Amino acid sequence: MGQIINGSLVIVGLLLIIVGGVILGIFPTILKQKVSEEMAILKDTDAFDRWKETPVPVYMKYNFFILDNSDNYNSLNDIVLKEKGPYVYKETRIKQNISISLDWEHISYREKKTYEFVPEKSCQKCKEEDYVNVINFPLLGILFNEKFKTFRTTINDTYTKAAKNNTLKPYELEIFLNESVQNILFKGVHYNLMDELNNNLLIPFKLPLLDPNYRINDNYTVLEEEWTINTGKNDLKKLAQIERFDYKTSLINDDMKTYIWNSNPEDVLDSEDCNKLRGTDAELFKPFIDKDDVLYVYEPQICRTVYFKYWKESSVQDIDTYRFRIPQEYYASPLKVKGNMCYCIKERKDNKECDRSCTLDISRCWRRSIGAPIIMSAPYWVNGLHNGEDLRKQVGNKGLTSKLEYNDENFDTYLDIEPLTGITMAAHKRMQMSIEVKGTDSIPLLKKLFDSKANQSYIIPVFWIEEVAEADESQADKFKSMVTNKKKLAIGLSIAAIVLGVILLIIAIVLMYRQRRTGKKIV
Repeated sequence: MGQIINGSLVIVGLLLIIVGGVILGIFPTILKQKVSEEMAILKDTDAFDRWKETPVPVYMKYNFFILDNSDNYNSLNDIVLKEKGPYVYKETRIKQNISISLDWEHISYREKKTYEFVPEKSCQKCKEEDYVNVINFPLLGILFNEKFKTFRTTINDTYTKAAKNNTLKPYELEIFLNESVQNILFKGVHYNLMDELNNNLLIPFKLPLLDPNYRINDNYTVLEEEWTINTGKNDLKKLAQIERFDYKTSLINDDMKTYIWNSNPEDVLDSEDCNKLRGTDAELFKPFIDKDDVLYVYEPQICRTVYFKYWKESSVQDIDTYRFRIPQEYYASPLKVKGNMCYCIKERKDNKECDRSCTLDISRCWRRSIGAPIIMSAPYWVNGLHNGEDLRKQVGNKGLTSKLEYNDENFDTYLDIEPLTGITMAAHKRMQMSIEVKGTDSIPLLKKLFDSKANQSYIIPVFWIEEVAEADESQADKFKSMVTNKKKLAIGLSIAAIVLGVILLIIAIVLMYRQRRTGKKIV
């Protein structure tokens, strides 16, 4: 009887170990197959519903660089800027005007974004009606406009004449603009100069009509340009990859002639790559992400593809994720990283502007800058040359300082991605907008610009923004029920079977050992 029991224990133990091992071995394959079936953006699927309406709450945090010595500065050399914010807005996204190809391989849409001010997440006692005194970037953007530089004399003459005729508003005669947050961001600030330029018959039709009501966003409700992406139906590696933006297949302006990034003959290979549409919108990537993957995101705000590399392991709501960030070479000087050369749009590539790190001149991205010398970067130029210290020092005579430590956690852009599904569980996208101007005597009305050092380049920041999106508890629970809990259950049962099998084998061995020592059969 004892031998029968021992034999049964051995057989059952071995079976449990084998079954547990087999499950552990084949479960990843089964799970991958299941994920593969559920991730493509197809009709009547959960993936389509998740894609259509962003389930993760998104918040936009605006931090303005305001003039702190408005009563006693004489030029750009002695301004003092300090940060004020954040002014936080909740952004609600939903995809509209959805058009799907007959084979369900391509899908086109426009995304509707709605903004709502959130006082409890904003700085203490901050209201969107607050006035902030920032560099007058709409005015200076026209006066130093690269796209309209052949008309610059006419523009300056029009400006001077309008001032003499008292048709300009007081803030149109100053290099700093004191205006409310809501007007700068959403409602608009009216510039009579734009009306004057639109009505000036000396300016050729090549100069497009300028919206006199200038603001960063079109309104509290914005309908973005059309995206066309791959659904991943036939190839999950192409899941959510952009194929067209604003009906274009490359980064080209609306004249369909001017590429946004450098297209000089010696750079033709680089320019083709730089002007290529590539990446997703950062909400979703291909499944089965590896640590050595390079992930691409198309960012319409800067008309450029951004790439991310693995940084470290992380977690969001107890969901294991990989943290990917923008690497330092992305911000490097074009003279130091050849692949960045096409992003220096200056006429001469050996000048000092091309040797700057962590600055991106988007003046040739007309849909965003209208030709104004807008400079995009990481906040405080962190990750630039000497970690941006040189650029912070050039702001006024005291430089620019932050209350936060200059590190990647505070100022870099990173994504926390669940590697099995490729879903972004959390995102921190940070970007700073500045304007580049020069001391000049060609605009005598702006005395404080006239008194600045002649032809010296000044990069003056307007604000930096942080886009924060993170899965909340309810969204995390849904994801866990879909993927994580099943994975943990299968692994747990497999390990339990193996452990139980080992225990049964140990019991059988102990019983056999005792039986041999006593020379008796155990009943």
